[in-house]
Amino acid sequence: MVITCSGTSTCVICIYRPPPNAKNKFTFPMFLTEAEEMLQHHYTHTSNIVLIGDFNIQFDQPQNTDTRQTMDLLDCHDLKQHVDTPTRKTHIIDWIVTHESTDLVYDILLNDYLRSDHSAVLFSLKMAKPSKQKKRVVRRNLKEVNTDTFRAEAARRLLDPPVSSDPVRHYDSTLSTLLDEHAPAKTKLIVDRPSAPWITAEVKYANQLRRRAETEEVANLKAGTVPNSFKTAIVKPLLKKPSLDPNTLSNYRPLYNALDDDEARDYQALKKALLQRFNLTAEAYRRRLRNSKRLSGELSHQFVARLNLYLRRWVEMAEKNWTVDDLADLITSTIIPIPQKSHVTRLNDYRPVALTSVVMKVLERLVLKYLRAATNHVMDPLQFAYRANRSVDDAVALGLHYILQHLEQPRTPQRVRINDIFSESLTLNTKTPQGCVLSPLLFTLFTNDCVSTNPSVMVLKFSDDTTVEGLIKDSDELAYRSEVDRLVAWCSDNNLELNVSKTKELIVDFRRKKIPITSLTINGEVVEQVESFKFLGTTITSSLSWETNTVGIVN
Repeated sequence: MVITCSGTSTCVICIYRPPPNAKNKFTFPMFLTEAEEMLQHHYTHTSNIVLIGDFNIQFDQPQNTDTRQTMDLLDCHDLKQHVDTPTRKTHIIDWIVTHESTDLVYDILLNDYLRSDHSAVLFSLKMAKPSKQKKRVVRRNLKEVNTDTFRAEAARRLLDPPVSSDPVRHYDSTLSTLLDEHAPAKTKLIVDRPSAPWITAEVKYANQLRRRAETEEVANLKAGTVPNSFKTAIVKPLLKKPSLDPNTLSNYRPLYNALDDDEARDYQALKKALLQRFNLTAEAYRRRLRNSKRLSGELSHQFVARLNLYLRRWVEMAEKNWTVDDLADLITSTIIPIPQKSHVTRLNDYRPVALTSVVMKVLERLVLKYLRAATNHVMDPLQFAYRANRSVDDAVALGLHYILQHLEQPRTPQRVRINDIFSESLTLNTKTPQGCVLSPLLFTLFTNDCVSTNPSVMVLKFSDDTTVEGLIKDSDELAYRSEVDRLVAWCSDNNLELNVSKTKELIVDFRRKKIPITSLTINGEVVEQVESFKFLGTTITSSLSWETNTVGIVN
């Protein structure tokens, strides 16, 4: 991301370097090569550069080869790493890199309230304030033109013999020259402030009428006359354009007609009658101030300005000396009981909800801002409600993480009992004892990857009873013996112990000329070769005869 401000460009680059492994085939030399190419490219396009992200390089271990080579690369380009606090466990692997000669980055702060693998690194960028765009405008002060003088001078000059044979051109040049003499055009350099998209031509015209009315109202309050702007902005539009506000028009005519001639000409009398009729009294403004809500599409500063207008009008129109008791109504809350259940049977089934005025909410927000600043450092980090940048998702994620972390730790104390004698408790992190509900499933999942890799060998499992069956052709025992060795290695890697004394080998061979097969050896012990053995309760013989099994069942 490139940020250009006041002619200066700053390139912010987010980097993630995954740890190299056999799957992604990434190597550290590849990272150095790509980083060198990237730095050379951006040095020619931007004056400032900021590198941020998870480098997976331990900055706190300068003796490490990868760290040393990375720092050499940064030194070659006059770059500096700013994070000096561990961001993951005890290591600094999340970096912020800028030019050593610049002070772009400041206020670096680590935030780890989410208890993630990495701490969030927060910082501020020092950027120059954009310069204001200016434009030239040409204006004439037409208010200073004396219309009588201008009219007489125009009539005289237009009757003079024309310089040009074209009367239209003579008329145009005469008035242009006369206008330049009475109201010369002046060029002024002003700041170009683009209008907000919601400021339309109608809104501009309404603001113009309002400002004109307010200006004349102040001047006429002293003179006691009805301002012309009041008639222009209110009376005439209502009388001539009923479609603007039929309700107001129907109420205005009888009001104006009910006034006598003296009252109709008296500004204060007319103003008082209009304010009362259109509910613009001190009491009305008090109710508006208390009950106002933010309108749809209304910005915060517009809402505040509207409330300020209501408060100012209420205070001005009340014409009294205010005390704290007079404002008590604004800071009084009304408690509304809201049912918590569909069928209410007692008072505790209601939830009390306070309805407060906007003024009270504003005052509470001021106090809230102060209290948060004063108590934020002592807040419980595990409270996720009513706090900024925290949500229900954060609470759920942390709760599940806490549970899984607990389950993954060795927290299964066990002890042995013989009659009334108990051994000391021992905490296990392997094995699942019989009698536990989860033991069968956990053991099945635990041994799930103990499988054969050769199609001529089958590994049969029934709980912890494992049988390896190998098909030997042309005296080739390599696949069979390799799978046995793999089974022994798997047991060793997964903390399982093979009982060689209980392990038996049965050879089924129907060839006329039998070739002796060397016995298996497991961990230096020879596996006994037998003519029969019990396989999950069924006696299997080398001749595959059922006689021995049948006799055993009958007996």
